Amino acid sequence: MGAEPKPHKPLVAFTAAVLILITLVLFHHHKSQTSNAVDLEVSSHPTIGNPDAAIHIVVFEEPRCIDCMYYNNDIYPLIFKEYIETNQVKYTNIPVSFLRNSLNIGTALLCAYHENPREPNDEAYFAFLDYIYQDGRVVHNDNLTINDIVHLASQASPSINSKKLKKCIESKNYHQDILNNTAYATEVMKGNLGTPAIYVNGVLLENITYANLKKLITKAIGASHE
Repeated sequence: MGAEPKPHKPLVAFTAAVLILITLVLFHHHKSQTSNAVDLEVSSHPTIGNPDAAIHIVVFEEPRCIDCMYYNNDIYPLIFKEYIETNQVKYTNIPVSFLRNSLNIGTALLCAYHENPREPNDEAYFAFLDYIYQDGRVVHNDNLTINDIVHLASQASPSINSKKLKKCIESKNYHQDILNNTAYATEVMKGNLGTPAIYVNGVLLENITYANLKKLITKAIGASHE
């Protein structure tokens, strides 16, 4: 009579240990990614896209920043076509000011946004912002007058009332809002304020390319399905 086969308990135990180790490694990797996320307060800032989207892109931009111009002209249109138009994300922009004579530009953007305080105009804001970067004069000229800024706005969107905009800029209604945005951005970035600063569900994009941004969005989409 042959001997009975011995149970493979050591193999079972080893396999279970390996599975547990893999699970712990994956959990730690996921936790390390999510732990880098910051909780951003964006409720009062210009936002487009799907308000119910699980993916939220938040961008801090300086209107006279040349890197912001490159981002807005080269990468943002791709984001808009692939993710915003398809209702996969919501997209928020927060204007800041730290370059020479940019405070009036930032103020003008918020004046256009809040032309009707009861109904902030996201469309006018983004049309004006896009035109600023496409035109380039704001980025390359630090001596633009209020009249110059109003003229740019009139070319950017017919919905912006030039007389109201000029009066709003001159009254400096939103100077403090821009300064508050700048202070907030500095706090979020732990004193190292730089623009454009792009966050996907609170995680900062380290190396700004469209390929890297797509990877970060894809990771966020995957995490939202877990």
